Order: sequence, then structure tokens, then C-alpha cells
Amino acid sequence: MIAIRRVWLVNGSLAIMALALLVAVAVTSQSVTTGELQARRSSLLGSFRSEDVTRVVIDRREAPRSRATLERSAPDARGQTWTILEPFREGADAQRVQELLDTLDSATVARRVHAGKNSRKRFGLAEPRGILNVDVGPISYRLTWGGDAPSPHGAVYLEVAGKGVPRPGVVAISKQLAEELFVNVDQLRSRRLMPYSATELKQLALRGAGGLRILVRADWGGWRFSSRYDGARLNRGAIDRVLIQLARLEATRLIEPWEAERALADVDDVSIEAVPKDTRRPSVVLRVGGRCPSGEGVVALEGRPDRRAGCVPATVMSGLTMPAEALVDEQLLSLEPEEVERLAIVYGKNRLEMARKSTGFRLIAPESLDVPAEAGQQLLELLTHAKGRIVERKAADVDSYEEPAGRIVVTPTPSLEGQKDQVLLVAQEQGEDGAHVLRTQDGAVLEVDKHTAKLLRPRLTLLRAHELFTWKPESLTAVQLDVEGVRQHVKITGHGQFELVQPSGYRCDAGAVGELLNTLSSLRAERWVAENDRANLYGVARAKSHVHMSLLLPRASTPGAPRAGFEARTIELRLGYRGRGGWYASLSDRSGIFLLARSAVERFQRLLVDRSPFIVTADEASTVSLEQEEGHKLELIASGDKFVQPATQIPLSSDALDELTEALASLRAESAIHLGGARAEEGISEPRLTVQVRWRQDAAKGRCSRWRIGASDAWQGTAIYYARADCINATYAIARSRLDRVLDAL
Repeated sequence: MIAIRRVWLVNGSLAIMALALLVAVAVTSQSVTTGELQARRSSLLGSFRSEDVTRVVIDRREAPRSRATLERSAPDARGQTWTILEPFREGADAQRVQELLDTLDSATVARRVHAGKNSRKRFGLAEPRGILNVDVGPISYRLTWGGDAPSPHGAVYLEVAGKGVPRPGVVAISKQLAEELFVNVDQLRSRRLMPYSATELKQLALRGAGGLRILVRADWGGWRFSSRYDGARLNRGAIDRVLIQLARLEATRLIEPWEAERALADVDDVSIEAVPKDTRRPSVVLRVGGRCPSGEGVVALEGRPDRRAGCVPATVMSGLTMPAEALVDEQLLSLEPEEVERLAIVYGKNRLEMARKSTGFRLIAPESLDVPAEAGQQLLELLTHAKGRIVERKAADVDSYEEPAGRIVVTPTPSLEGQKDQVLLVAQEQGEDGAHVLRTQDGAVLEVDKHTAKLLRPRLTLLRAHELFTWKPESLTAVQLDVEGVRQHVKITGHGQFELVQPSGYRCDAGAVGELLNTLSSLRAERWVAENDRANLYGVARAKSHVHMSLLLPRASTPGAPRAGFEARTIELRLGYRGRGGWYASLSDRSGIFLLARSAVERFQRLLVDRSPFIVTADEASTVSLEQEEGHKLELIASGDKFVQPATQIPLSSDALDELTEALASLRAESAIHLGGARAEEGISEPRLTVQVRWRQDAAKGRCSRWRIGASDAWQGTAIYYARADCINATYAIARSRLDRVLDAL
């Protein structure tokens, strides 16, 4: 029994001690310690903790709206912790209030002043410039701003008083510090007229300029129309532009609401109603438009929940006035290529499935193999950028999607948290001009054209490597071109040696043939588009332009047997219709239709005829005569490695003669652009320049002694002059940049 009493006594003693400690902690936490006073001996306020401040009252007597009261509370409906109670009621800018509290915390005195009983009037405290009340826990500071102090220079008097103040008295502080403490209420107001970020919004209603657009947050995380377009999805880029402009509704300058109303009168403005996800928080209603009174930007007027107004950048109108048709998403998928982790295309019994693997892709079905990174990326780009035209669900046979002809499933990358697979269903019935596709994410039905419909079928062709050949230019023995109605045939007779068989009677241009051979050996598909062209959709099935390549390639050896020499092969390149960025084409040694770059086809269109008849050098010509269309004539005589003038002519400067010598030596034509006689539009009958050359005897064989420059034009993206040499039945294109050097030197 005695032992039990002892336990009770011990426990009771411990409980009393614990209670005493709690009381001591509570008391000391609300009081100012000696250590704190010592640490803050130069501070304006002997004790201050910004997190304990509950109320601030600023009364700057000579300023407009002289009295402002701010109060801290639990976060309000808009998430704000500081509220301005007077001269109006609205949320304060928490950051600006914190800056004021930080200034109070770090404020220091210039010197402490001994004040007598009758010194308040002498220090200007009887009629103060301002009074600042700050409640910090149990302490209530009252700071009174008096008159100017004689020292230090630029100081003012300030009285520190109030309830529980640890170190009251009069001090001198800098006038700059006083200005920072006694701020105007406008400096503490929030300038953010749209308080919600994009992720906090559930619905957005835009009216006025741009029409009625009610946009709602969809369950997949994106945005869609409330009812328009049957609730279709919004284009990611377009809605981002709207949301970015909403975020920019931060006033560069606050103005009075009545000023904003006057600016918004009789203008085509935008009304915005933003509804947050949190139902406890209020909707925000704004009007944006008109001209800011200062002349910079437009006006934004908040009508609810606060009534505030300000000037915002005029560029916000570009996003807020986007019409519904610019917002609707007509892309089949809302993902970017780099956001796709896995792709499955099923059509009937055929299936293509591909997934990311390290920096490339891996084909999973119908077989397992690595996919060239470029080919896999391009397939994703084609699908993610594919578009259609939204049609009314009533007009589309929605029942046909219960057992669709095709299904495309796209899995987002793990980085897109919460994003689900996007599924496209291809209707059973497809017309000749395209197909209907159901976008299951939002239920929209899109009509796609025949080219896009081809993408929605599993085709291994699309995943082929883009490099078409692995052999080198030296493997070619002959090339026959039949492009755009022009036939050419060139034989390779040796290294750098060529014979132009057709057209006959023309000299071959070795440089042009070399460029052609390099183009053929490095030929690549810009993209693969189809397995075949049975319906002549790409113009390849009935191609009118062909390139025949004759090659001598190493003969493939059987396992265990040595390589047995070389074998001759012929490959035909067929050119179809012009597509976006090039021409559709196919090769005779493999299936598939691909897009060939425009630059390659332009090379096939160029004639292989000698391009050098206009080049004149001083070591090959003895005299040159240049006559312009206005009758001006210039004679040149070869002298060493340059041309000079006869003494009877008005001399050109030595620099002009040097430039003329170099320009004549560089007059290689871009190409012969057609064979046969000159055409009227080429201006050869009335040339702007005629050149006659007397060649040295050892250089005269096969050389033209007269040529003419005609009209200017553009050819294959290059500014040119037409030119003809009298001994060659063909019209050439000479780049204007080359010939202008000659004309400018004359």
C-alpha cells in the first residue's frame, strides 16, 4: 500500500512539473527575452516576428486614401491570407505585404533621442506625418512619424510606443526608411486580376468579341467545348494561347473602376467568366477591351468577386478573341510525336504495333525487329499531325463503330501522368475520297481524306529505312532519263568519262553528269506513303517519267563460297504526281510508294548538255567584243592572263578590267533548259548583250564564236538570264549573279 502511494506521489510530481514547463513555455513565447533584446539592440523594433503579425494600420496623413487597414486571417475563398479592410475591401498582395513586414523586421535606427516632457511638439510628433500600428502577438506597436531631424543628414524623427513595447522612445531614422514603412494602400493591392492559374480552372466562358465560347475541363485533363461541335476537344496549342493571355491579366497600372467602365463603353470587348475546380472558391468575372486611359494597353475590369480595374497589355486580346472554329481540334490525336510511348494500328486481320526502345523504336507485330529511328519518328509525326474535318454525329453512322474496320491505339509516355490511351475507330464503310473516324476521347467524328485514310492501316512500308541505295556512283554504267517529255541517255565509259548518246549531236557536260550520278547513289525517301499504287492514287502506276539505272554490282556469294565477280542490274525509278515537298515515286526492285525530294527531281530534269560555251579566258581567246543593247561596244585584247583595251577606246579602270576578266572566266551556265530554237519570251532576238570571240587556233575547235544574252527570268528557284550560243541549238540559263558582274563592269 505504501509502495502504491509512492508511485502516485512520483507521478503527480511529474505531472505538476510538466504543466509548469508548459506554462513557462507559453509565457516566455509571448514575452521578449533578454537575449532577443541584445540581438536587436540596433533594430527599430525590440521584438518582431513577421509570422505573428495579425493586423497593420497605416495612416499617412497627407496622402490620398490616407488610412489603410490590413488584417491577416486563414486563407479566404481565393486563397489569400491578407485582406484590405479599408478604404475598400479586397484581397491584398501577399508578397507586397511580406515585403513591408520584412522592412519592419530589418529596420534600424540612426540614433536614439532623449525626449523630455514637452518635446513632442519640437519633434513634430504632435502633428505627425503618419501613424503606423502593427499588432505582433501580445505587442501592439504604434509608430509615429514626426518632423525632420538635424542629424544625421536626411533623417526624421519617429516615436516607438504602444502596448507591451520592449524599447519605447524617440529615434531618428532615414527618410527613405520612413517612406518604405508608410506606404500607400495602392502599393499593397494585388495587381493580379485573374487570380486562378490554368490548372485551377474548371470552366471558362468567353463572350463578346470572338463570339460565345463555353470551354470546360474534360475528364482526360484537356479542354473541350461545353456543347458546341458536340462537345469536341480543343486544340492544345489554341487553348494554351487563351490560357497564357489569361495569366497575363496582371495590371501594369491600377485604375478606378469608373475609369474602366468609361473606357469599355461602346467597344467590342470580351467578357470572361472563370469557374474554379474548388467549389468553395468564387467565380471571377472580367471585361477586357477598350483603351487604357494612359494610352498603353487595354482595360481589364473585375466585376466579381472584387471590383477592381487596371491596364493590361493589348496583346492579351489576340488569345481572348479567338473564335470557336480556331479553337476546335481537328487533329486525330492530341499528342506530339515525342509524347507517344506505344502505337498499335489494327485493320481487319492485319496489325502493326511499335514501341519506344532507348533512342529508337522496336516493332512488336507482325514481327519483332528494330525500326530505324528516323522511320519510326516520321510515322508518329504523320499520325500526330494528321487532320480531318469534324462532322455532326447525326450525319455519321455512329453504330458502324461498334465493330469498326480499324482501330488505332496510342499510349502516352509515362511523363504524361494521368493521361490515358487515345483510341481512334475507323468506320466500316469508306468512300473513295476518304473515311470517317471516331475519336473516342471526346466522341467527335472526323472525315479524313484518302491520303490520311491510308495512314490508318498497318503498313510496314512506312517503317522502312529512308536511304534507298547502298552502292556508290562508280557502280553506274549508264543512265537513261525520260522526265517531263525530255529523253537523255548517258554512258559511263571510264572514270570521269561520259558519252551523251541522246540527244545526239551535243557535247556532254561532265560536271552535270557527275552531279546526276551523286544524286542517284544518295537517293532517299523523304517518307514512305503506301505499299502500292494499284488505283493510281499517286500517279506512279501509270507514270510518264522514268529514270533507268544500269549498274555493275558485286555478285552475292553463297555461304562458304567465294564471291564470284560482278553482275549487271537495272533499276527503274518511276515518278508520279507532285506531292507536298516533292514527287511520289517507286522503284522496280522493291514494293512501296515514297516521296522523293523536289531537288532530286529537278536534277533529273536538267539537260546533260555542255554548260561551258559562254566561258571565255584570256589564255584561249585573242579578242573579245561585247556589245550592249543600247549600242555601247567594248573591245578586249588578251594580254597574258588578262584582257586589256585597245588605245582607241575610252579606258576602263584596272579594277574594272580585272573584274571583267574574272567574270568572263566564270560564266558557266546553270543548265541548258531546252533544246531547239529560241522562244519569243526568251528575248534572244533583241539581246541585252552580244559577245563575239576570236579564239586562238589551238582552242578554236568545237567552240562557239558568238553568243547572246536575252531576257531575265526565274528557273528552279534561281534568278537567271536566257542565253544562246550560235553553234548550239539550245537555250541556257545563266545565273544573274554571274552575268551581272559582266554588265556592271562595262
